[in-house]
Amino acid sequence: MKVQVRVNERGALRNGRFAFTNKLTLVSELLQNARRAGATQVTIVHDATARRLTVIDDGCGIEDFQRLLTFNESGWDEDTIRTEHAFGLGFSKCLYAASRVTVTSRGQRLAFQCDDALDQAELDVGPAPDADPGLTTVELEGVDLPQLDQLIDRITRGFPLPVVYNGVSQARQHSLAAMPFTATDIGQVHLWGTEGGEPATASAMYLQGLLIGSPDRHLHWEHQKVDVIHLDSALFMARMPDRTELIDAEEQGKRIDGAVRQLWRTVLEGMKQKLPPAEFVERYYAVARRQNLLEVFDDVPVVPRQACSVVIDYPTTADEQERYLQSPESHVTREEVENGTIRLAAFSPYQKDESHATLMCARAAGLTLVHTYLLGFEHWVTRELRDLDVEDIEVVAVGAGAEERFDGIFICELVRLCDRFEIRHGSDVVTISDDALFHDEVILCPAGCRGGAVVKQVSAYTGEYDHFDDTACDEDMRRLDRLVRTLRCPDPASMLRCLLQDLPLNDYAALVGRTFRVALGTSADEASVDLVS
Repeated sequence: MKVQVRVNERGALRNGRFAFTNKLTLVSELLQNARRAGATQVTIVHDATARRLTVIDDGCGIEDFQRLLTFNESGWDEDTIRTEHAFGLGFSKCLYAASRVTVTSRGQRLAFQCDDALDQAELDVGPAPDADPGLTTVELEGVDLPQLDQLIDRITRGFPLPVVYNGVSQARQHSLAAMPFTATDIGQVHLWGTEGGEPATASAMYLQGLLIGSPDRHLHWEHQKVDVIHLDSALFMARMPDRTELIDAEEQGKRIDGAVRQLWRTVLEGMKQKLPPAEFVERYYAVARRQNLLEVFDDVPVVPRQACSVVIDYPTTADEQERYLQSPESHVTREEVENGTIRLAAFSPYQKDESHATLMCARAAGLTLVHTYLLGFEHWVTRELRDLDVEDIEVVAVGAGAEERFDGIFICELVRLCDRFEIRHGSDVVTISDDALFHDEVILCPAGCRGGAVVKQVSAYTGEYDHFDDTACDEDMRRLDRLVRTLRCPDPASMLRCLLQDLPLNDYAALVGRTFRVALGTSADEASVDLVS
């Protein structure tokens, strides 16, 4: 017994409708046929109510109607087949999308029911004396294209031929004639932001003037900054039958990204020679970082401010956005670094447990932090840059006082009072007397510290669903503040004096210089206050 591969022609023809994933590719295929036929313009008329679509072009027309209905046999010339990978499946979409098709070209007309065609019935081609012999018309009846009015602009946006849809000329903003393009190894590329340096937020890829990707994926293009890429059809092939995705998409995507990156490198190198260093860095750092081209700045005599931070506020773990860090207002120049006007140090936030101490030291010492991962590996500033991440750090409490374990809602740590503490970081020694620090499992509270903000150095206060638990945080701050006051004030008089320090007495002139007799109960309502003098 012998077997062989066979094709159930009737089943294959009937099931072909399930190969197409998007009805709108019908329009794309008809546009493509017009372009290959050498048309100079395409007219589309769509009547959604009547469910009728008519496409008219002035191309060379159809010489052999049989080729139109022969699957997997392209009727185009050898050069078109070779460079554009014509599959011979495009027109078949009409058979599945419509109930009746009428094709008129070169004075001949073919009209048929789609079911008859799929049943392989013999169809008659007759004369069309009433038709313009210079036009090819494809009329489809029974088509359901409810989104075509909204998406026709996106379908035709990169198309090379003028397209008139229901009497309106389409803008074709991404066509090769609409904007400047640069020839590359992958085709023609237009980069957004080459003059201003603002990186694109999206990219639009076209093959033979048609979108790679269905039009409904790009509904928000009008509000985005777009790189436009027209791929070389001799190098790239779209997956049949819809042609909305490249074959070997992942591998080809890397190839495309590499070409775009190389084009950006050329742009950046040119702008580096043209612009002052600070202006060049300010304008083009963002796009260079996105394209992984930071090495372009290696020899520029400024340090990008976007790669630097200054500590402007009290650092905490609970601040996920790291608002205590801020980029400098201007770029650091090589001259400022070499003459010592600005002191730099490399630092990566939260690379080690001592980061809060490091940040507080940097703030007190006036250091500008450089995040080297935001620079090229060979940037000039990294050669002799001090690295806070590897320096020894020591925190010394001066005038250590009472201590007690604090039990809060989120944290449980030892609290130790002191007059002040010193942070010794490399060659820097700074003294802190007004902010608390969590270090080596101990909360150090100097004499000038008020409030309990240090609890946010101990915990991120992330509760259920990763939300910041502000209620628990506020309560722990209040409890810690109360504990610290209690430890600082061993007798009632010192406790009252401590509480009075937080009152804005200068706002109440009538109280200044007065003597009171105060008797306190368990609540403010039970307090007795008498003016003595």
